[in-house]
Parts: sequence; C-alpha cells; structure tokens
Amino acid sequence: MSSIKQILYSHKTTNIYLLILAILFGAATFIEKFYSTQTAKTIIYNNPLVYLLLLFGLIHFAAIAVKGNYIRSKRMGMFLFHASFLFILIGAFITNIFGFEGYMHIREGLQSNEIIITAENNRIKTTPFEVFLKEFKLQRYPGSKRASSYESILRINHNGKENTETLSMNKVIHIDGYRIYQSSFDNDEKGTVLLVNYDPIGMIISYLGYIILFIGIIWIFISSDSLLGRLRKKLAEMPKTCLLFCFFLISSSAFALELDKKYLIPQEHAELFGKLSIQSNTGRIEPFNTYSSKVFRKITGETKNAAVISDSFILSMILYPEYWSQQPVILVNNDELNILLNNNDQYIAFNDLFDHQGNYILDRYVNEISHKSNLERNNLDKAILKLDEKANIFFGLQTGNFTPLFPQPDNKDNTWFSPGDDLSGFTGKDSLFVSKIFMWYLEAADRGIQDNDWSEANKIVGMISTFQQAKSPHLVLDPQKVEMELLYNKFDIFNRAAIAYLALSTLLLLSVFFSIVYDKSFIKPVIRILVTLLVIVFTLHAIGIGTRWYISGQAPWSNSYESLVYAAWCVVLAGIILSRKSLLIFALATFFTGFILLVCRISSMDPEITPLAPVLRSPWLMFHVAVIMASYGFFGISFFISLFSELANLASGNKQLTVRLKELRIMNEMSLIIGLCLLTAGTFLGAIWANESWGRYWGWDPKEVWALVTMLVYAFVVHSRFLPKLYSNWAFNSQVLIAFASLLMTYFGVNYYLSGLHSYGSTESSNIIYMIYAGYLFIFILIGVSYKRQISK
Repeated sequence: MSSIKQILYSHKTTNIYLLILAILFGAATFIEKFYSTQTAKTIIYNNPLVYLLLLFGLIHFAAIAVKGNYIRSKRMGMFLFHASFLFILIGAFITNIFGFEGYMHIREGLQSNEIIITAENNRIKTTPFEVFLKEFKLQRYPGSKRASSYESILRINHNGKENTETLSMNKVIHIDGYRIYQSSFDNDEKGTVLLVNYDPIGMIISYLGYIILFIGIIWIFISSDSLLGRLRKKLAEMPKTCLLFCFFLISSSAFALELDKKYLIPQEHAELFGKLSIQSNTGRIEPFNTYSSKVFRKITGETKNAAVISDSFILSMILYPEYWSQQPVILVNNDELNILLNNNDQYIAFNDLFDHQGNYILDRYVNEISHKSNLERNNLDKAILKLDEKANIFFGLQTGNFTPLFPQPDNKDNTWFSPGDDLSGFTGKDSLFVSKIFMWYLEAADRGIQDNDWSEANKIVGMISTFQQAKSPHLVLDPQKVEMELLYNKFDIFNRAAIAYLALSTLLLLSVFFSIVYDKSFIKPVIRILVTLLVIVFTLHAIGIGTRWYISGQAPWSNSYESLVYAAWCVVLAGIILSRKSLLIFALATFFTGFILLVCRISSMDPEITPLAPVLRSPWLMFHVAVIMASYGFFGISFFISLFSELANLASGNKQLTVRLKELRIMNEMSLIIGLCLLTAGTFLGAIWANESWGRYWGWDPKEVWALVTMLVYAFVVHSRFLPKLYSNWAFNSQVLIAFASLLMTYFGVNYYLSGLHSYGSTESSNIIYMIYAGYLFIFILIGVSYKRQISK
C-alpha cells in the first residue's frame, strides 16, 4: 500500500505519465498514416487501457492536490486549472457512452425523422421530431465552384408544433436535447445532409470544465500567490536593468533581369492598369496589381523585380509574347529537373520547354506523374508539376485566357471572363465591347511604347473600368480598398520587416551584450536608438496585419502564411511583456521574429489572400487561432532564451552575465507558464469551435492530436521543476530546446508528414523541414558540448 501511495504522490510519476501520453498519441498519428484511422483508434484512441491511463491521471492529480493542500495553500488557480480536466474528461466519457450522432438526408419537398448512425454500422434511429426541407440554397464565390455559404430552409414538426428555421454553417438548431447542424449537400443542390447530435448532459459537463479552465488560467495570471506570481516577485528582487521600448524599412533585394526597356510598359501606365478589378481563380475580386504580383511570383519565384514591377511585366508578356517566350524568366529551382531539361541556369525560357519538333517536353512526365498518388511522388515529380503549372500560366497569359476582366451581367455564378474565353454569353453592345476592347488596348499600348503617348491606352483602361462598374457594381472593389491594397502590395511590409528585424536586433544583441560585459555608458544612446527603431518596426508590422484584415474582410490568420506572420508579431509582443527586467529578452524576441518572417519569405508559403471555407467563418475560430498563435510567441521566446543561455554557458565566467542568466531563467519559466496556459485555452477554444460548427469536440485529427502532444510536452517541462535532476540550468534549457520540436511538428510537420482536416493550412514546406533538421543538428551538438562543459566545471 505504501508503494502505491508513493507512486500516486510522486511528482516523478507526473512527468512519466505526461511523457507516456505524449508518445502514445504522437505514435497514433503515424499509425493512422501508415495503416488506417480505424487501426489508430483500435490500438490507441479507443483502447480501454488508454481510458484507464486517463483515469489514473485524474486519481493521481487528486492525490497530489490532497497532499499539497492546494486549496488552502492559496494555489486556487493551479487547482482550478487541473480540476477542469476532471470535468472535461467526465463530460467526454458521458458523451462517448450515452451520446450519439447521425446523418439525416432530405431532398427538397420531402421530410424525415430518421438518422443514420455511422459509428454503429449505419444503424437507423428515429428522432422525436420531423424535418421537412422547403429549400436548399447554395452560394459560391464569384466565378468559382467553391461554396461561400449554404443553408437549408427547414420546417420542423415537434410535439404538434411547426416552426420554420434556417440552418447554415456555424448555426445550430436546438430541439429537446438534440442539436442539428448543416453538414453537406447533394451534388445537384436539391438535397441537404444534416448532422443530428444528442448529448445534453455530456456537453453541459464539458462546457463547465472549459469555464473552470478559463477561470483557473485567469487566476494564475492575476494572483500573486500562483507560480507565475511568485516568479514575478522573484524577478522583482533581481538587480534592475534599463527597459527601453522601441522601423527602419530596408528595401528587399530581388533578382535583376537584363531586359530591353522597349518591351516594357512604363510604370505610370502600368500602375493605372493595376487599379482595374480582376477575378482570381479562387473567385476573389481583387486589383489587377494583386493578381499580377501573384502571377509574377508564381512564374519567377520573386515578389518583385528591381527593373520591372509586376503590372508592367505581365502586361508586357501579353503584348509581346514572342519576345518574352525567349527570355529565361521561369524559375526552375530543382537540380534534377535542370539536368533533365539540360538547363544551366535557375531560370528557363518558355520556348526551351519544347523540342525541335515543337513537342512539349514535360508532357510525358506529367502524364506519368498523374497516375501516382501523392505519397508516391518524389521531389522531382513535384518540381515537374510546379514547372508545368508555370508553363500553363505563361501560355494562358499569352493566349488571353488568364485575364478575367469582364463581368457578365446576370451570370448565375458571377463569373468574369478573359478576352480569350468563349464570349458567346455576352449579347448586344456588351458582346462587341468585350470582344474588341482588349485588342484595341494592346494596339494602343504598342503605339504608346513606340511614340511614348499613352493617352489612348489610358482612355481605354478607363473604359474597361467603367464597364466593370456598370455590369457588376456589387462585386467591383471600393476605390478606398483598392488604394489600400495597392499600398499594401507596394509597401511589402512583411518582407522588409524581416530584414529590418534581423539587422536591428543583431545590432541590439551585440550592444546589450557589450553593455553587460563592459558596462560602458556610451553604448546606452545606441541601444535607445535601436530599440526605438525596432518598436517602429513592430508597430508597422501590426499595421500590416490590420491592413490585410481590412482589405480581405476576414481575420488574417486563416492559412499558413498569415498565421506565421501573426505568430511573429506575437513573439515581439511576448518579448515586450517579458522585457520589463531585461532588454536582452526584447532583442532575442525581435531577432526570432525576423527569422520567422524570413522563413515566410524564402519558403513556398503563398501570401495570396483567399476566401474562407464556410466552416471557417466562425468567431470561435478567430479566438482559437489567435490564442494558439500567441502561445507560440511565448514558446518561441523561451526557445531563444534557452538557446542564448546554452551559448552563454560556454563562455568564460562573468559576474554580470551570470546575474543576467539567472534573470533570463526566471523569465524563461514565466514565458513557459504563460505559453502553456494560452496553448491549453486555445486548444479547448478549438474544441468549442468544432462543437458549435459540426457537433463534435474532438475528432483525433492529426493537427488536433499534435496540439495535445505539444501541451503534454510543455507540461512535462513545467512540471520538471519538482525534480532536481531535471531542474538544473543545463537540463532545463535542453528540455525547452527539444520541446520546441513538438511545436514545429504541430505547425509544419503535420502538414508535411501527415494529413487531415486541417490541411487548409498546409504548405509545400520541404525546404523548411530541411532547415529544421539542420537547426536541430546544431542544437543537439550544442547540448552535448554544454553538458561536457558543465561536467568539467
């Protein structure tokens, strides 16, 4: 009995328990990838032994709470935080045992009171109400097949009463303990598929657990008796160092093409054309400048060129196809593919993609690759497909099929058409206008280049603008938004901020380190200037995020690029919050932010603004992602503090540096606690979003699982403070550095190695993965060298 008590009361048990759960759940995602979802559920997720393991965790927490007398010892915040999991798991258990959900399929004009429960071998269950589908409505993004919203007009008969309800994504109908969700629809858009969920008790208990969790987190943040509060007091006792709050925009470099200016549209006219509206392939109506920047980036791999802006580049390609087909402007950044094409440069001309007989060289390879699954495709296959896409875009521009400038009145899909498209749907004067105007423009532009008179071309651009506003006034962009988006494109704030953050933070790190070691007063004015400039960078970074929000009309963290830009901003914000006692924190935060933005720039992440899927149009999603990304900011700060500390430990002893390292250790622990609280809150906000959107809290999707694994890993690090062997400076810093790999797996690795419902945030991130490999090779070497140094001391 004493040995059992010893196990239950031991903090070592806590860490072993957290590690076992992290390994089990992480392994399950790979079991699902290499075998099947059902195999992963059988072996891990729905395994009774795993349920017993979770039960053991609750018993273990209760034992620790009783032994530590948490309620009476003013540790209420920590008690509520941990106790919330008791309610959450009990709620989940009740949901699993007594709750059920199924699908109800109804055609227009028909009714049903039966649901098919897929989890029980398609068992049919009768509901105490009948649902009649009066009408199903589907709206698409203009000119695309992507649904922007869909809803079912329902007449519900329950207990002799009839009510008419409109059901849509993120809107739930509640009936007698049942919840009805809009799930999907029939291909002919004449039928709807509803998800019907029954879980009245489990949901109440789970939501109570979430409320207790959030109260506990707030208590931890504000209480002076919580661990975070005690660390704040300890930090206040440290010797004070100056705190200085602080963009100098450095133009980003781009590759320089040697181009004949007689084949280029002048910038002044190109900017005028850039204000026209155009429909992207996602259906978004955007300025031509945004569209041309996207196409230019896709073809050349660069955001802009020192000799030619994207508008001029694209318009010139359309005007002089023969010339541009001979210019090596298409990026090929795969060595194997360059060898295959006998290309000695990173860029290739469009004409070089055809042999002497005029046959398209890539055709045979593309056909072969199309018969392979995604898992079977290697890097060369992916490079060929990317080059094929660029070639098709290049050809489409030259044939007039990639410039959808003309809205067609009364088009049910709100599709805009290019000059080279089938224009037979236009009638009367509209038909004459759209079939002739672009050819007239090209002729006028050619004369403009010859005699430098652009008045006629400018006039035709005005005519196209007038046509757009007259034929599709509800879709043409507001002039103020156009100007704002053009300014956003021209300023290129995030790319320039990356350079500014890295340059200024490097100088600040050197200055701060110099002031710590030598304590020279003359360095203080330099530090003030650098900090001020970095604060300006941070402010403009925030303005850039806000501007993107304004022009897109949606929270700017719906894809990998946007969420990483936001996470980078959160890192600096976390640095400012934690830098009250050390300017070094701020310097490390801004350097890390510059590195994150640099990754956005050099990776394959697409900065395109894309419309949201209907299920993502939820305020819960906005809170979920915002809080999750904020937690990443604090974990990033901890990572860089530990990295700096490990490097500093290799240096010879310096009293001032030793004091600063103790200070950094306290702030590191504070950052970890804040990060863990935010990650936990963000994860369960995601559970609320999932439940409010499609009736389930948790689906064991790989992204969800790895968010949980990251929580467990960082909980392991935080709880290591109770174990002396894991709490030394070397052990603690090593844990923080290794724990960050779980976060990288959640953000990048899941999209690269696995797949799931969260693939909308995916990216072709192989280059990022290789950078992570190289980085962790360095980190493991550093940990080993640091350990030897510690032993020698």
